[in-house]
Amino acid sequence: MGRLLILCVVLALAGGRAARAEVDTDVSLDLRVIDSSGLPSYLNGGLGKLRFDPRHDGLRLGLLRFGLRAPVTDDVHLTVEAVTYGDHDANPVDLLEAVLDWRPLPSGPWKSELRAGAFYAPISLENRMRGWRSPYLLSSSAINTWVGEELRTIGLE
Repeated sequence: MGRLLILCVVLALAGGRAARAEVDTDVSLDLRVIDSSGLPSYLNGGLGKLRFDPRHDGLRLGLLRFGLRAPVTDDVHLTVEAVTYGDHDANPVDLLEAVLDWRPLPSGPWKSELRAGAFYAPISLENRMRGWRSPYLLSSSAINTWVGEELRTIGLE
């Protein structure tokens, strides 16, 4: 996966000057204010049922997401989505998507497209925003969580 990301970045940087001028970046920041008066959290060895306890009050990072969409050539586009959470997870940064899209100009009535990389299947009506996020809810429904985790494509489409 790391080699694919490096290849995608190199191809994006190798594009022409006109292609570099059309780079689209997107950043999302989710900050949360915590104020808890419950028992010590079960995550810290306590008996409380809540995730946060009074020791964790204040402003916390929910997530920070970075998206990049850049043309490599006229027909090939690179899309990269990365996210980091404020939970001090094992991975400081998670790569959600790294995709090369090839959409040649149609020479007949059929339009073709080829995608290569790691990406989400475009089947969700709930998670429509970039980075597999929902504009309607703070967290995804159970079915969309399952779809996002189990049906993520790594390969060709």
